[in-house]
Amino acid sequence: MDKKTNRISNKPLNKKLKSYFTSSVLARLIASILLLIALSSHKIGYYEFLRWVVCATAIYTAFISFAKKEKMNIGVWVFGLIAILFNPVIPFYLSKSSWHTIDIFVAILFFISTFFVKEGNN
Repeated sequence: MDKKTNRISNKPLNKKLKSYFTSSVLARLIASILLLIALSSHKIGYYEFLRWVVCATAIYTAFISFAKKEKMNIGVWVFGLIAILFNPVIPFYLSKSSWHTIDIFVAILFFISTFFVKEGNN
């Protein structure tokens, strides 16, 4: 507690938050939100944009997972498959209900991965 202002210092907490919210974590959180927004009805442009965002985020996450362990691991395979599924160049065409299920599953995977797949020395 700071004696002059009678407030608790948040410096250690701020440092932890800054180290947690890396660019890859933010990308995965944003992708998760966009995937959940996709559950409602949108124009085709939103889904095309979503493919680019999810594919790029999955590739980046797979790269971080590989670089961290310096070998092929489950993270590389899972996020590699997500990148293939959401690739915007040669898209997969599935039913809307199938995409809803996939969107929810991938959003959850991206969110959970923020705790396990981290950049640097985290």
